[in-house]
Amino acid sequence: MLPLVRVAIRVATAWLLLVGIPAFGVEFVHEESRLPAYDDREESSETLGQEQMLSPSIDITSDRFVSNLPTTHWGFATELLILHTEYGSVDFSDEGGGDKAAAGLRLTLGWESDAGYGIRTRLSGVGIEGSTDHISFQGHDSAEDPVFEGFDYRGVSPTAESSSPLRLVTATWDVDFYKRLVRGRSDLVVGAGLRSAVIHSEAPIAITNTINTGGVSLFSELRHVMYHSERSEVALVGGGRVSFLTGEWESKIPSDMIEVDTDMTITEGALGLEWSRILGRSVLTLRAQYETQLWNSDVTSDVSFNGGVIRAGVNW
Repeated sequence: MLPLVRVAIRVATAWLLLVGIPAFGVEFVHEESRLPAYDDREESSETLGQEQMLSPSIDITSDRFVSNLPTTHWGFATELLILHTEYGSVDFSDEGGGDKAAAGLRLTLGWESDAGYGIRTRLSGVGIEGSTDHISFQGHDSAEDPVFEGFDYRGVSPTAESSSPLRLVTATWDVDFYKRLVRGRSDLVVGAGLRSAVIHSEAPIAITNTINTGGVSLFSELRHVMYHSERSEVALVGGGRVSFLTGEWESKIPSDMIEVDTDMTITEGALGLEWSRILGRSVLTLRAQYETQLWNSDVTSDVSFNGGVIRAGVNW
């Protein structure tokens, strides 16, 4: 009988930690945000007329805590990515010798509860074209087969031969679970999720390299309101994410194919400004930020992206 009592106590304690404390914290933040408005209204009741006292006020504390936006809500955002790219010795330049930027798109759809727990999915892709050196294996049976410089072909020494156009594409798919913590004008999001990531590089006719991986991500995001009015606000936003992935590298050349297990990490960071505006029962958000990404694999040169991101979203 005693073990059953202990189990019941542990279950009740876990329930309080997971449900009671977060609910109390959210209610505390809500009450704290209401009290100043109540005090101000009570202090000014002697000097303001009845019409002014009854006029509604809208207190914006984040992109979801708006008086006319349900706390349980959906959100959708589209992001345009314009990023400088580095990938081993690959040359990403235009015909005039200037830097060529990679272009990408990221879509996000999510749902969040009134207690700040949320789930979202993100789909992102980035592509760019450049040129790379062909190399051959010294002392290898397939000495005439071209491969990419920057890959580790099991310790075989390469010799550069010629140059060829190259197309590089990266893609990610995320499923995130998170908790939003609100304090005054600041929101902190902490979470973890599942991620699938692909690096695909291809030189026409010669060779194709693909790294397919999957794993987990840890991330955090911070949003602090610097200015707000009755219907709009401006906030400082930032965040970081690290992903630990494992999968397979597959390299195809005209006469052979290599398949090797590989591990990969992706590190990301972002910082920018966001403007929000109430539109009926929804909130429109526009964001501009600087973002950096580093893709590190044990079989290829690092792929790095850094540049600007423009985001448009709506919460309803």
